[in-house]
Amino acid sequence: MKIALVLGGIYREFEDCYSLVKDKIPSNTDIFFSTWTESRDYYKDSHNEIVVHDEKVSEKLIHSINKDIKCLLLDEKSTKDSQPKGLYHWKTAFNHFDLSKYDCIILSRPDQYVDYSE
Repeated sequence: MKIALVLGGIYREFEDCYSLVKDKIPSNTDIFFSTWTESRDYYKDSHNEIVVHDEKVSEKLIHSINKDIKCLLLDEKSTKDSQPKGLYHWKTAFNHFDLSKYDCIILSRPDQYVDYSE
């Protein structure tokens, strides 16, 4: 059975989340990732001040985590669609990649799996 894991959404937690699940992904799985070219994350520093972290997202960045991930990078500023952004990524991935050869397609967010023990 051939499996497609289609991830759609903001990059910001992807590296940490992927490290938690990478060993659980079956070897017969192809990973597709639709994300924005820019990522923004917010967190509080040691003084309880909100810090904004902006990051440029590229295929090189994603392939540094797993070279086999098939990437689709979208410019969020040029998107005028009113549907939820995660749904937009999944639909765009379905139109961009040939998923017809897969027996099972799993849709998920790139930040779905987080270790909150910190």
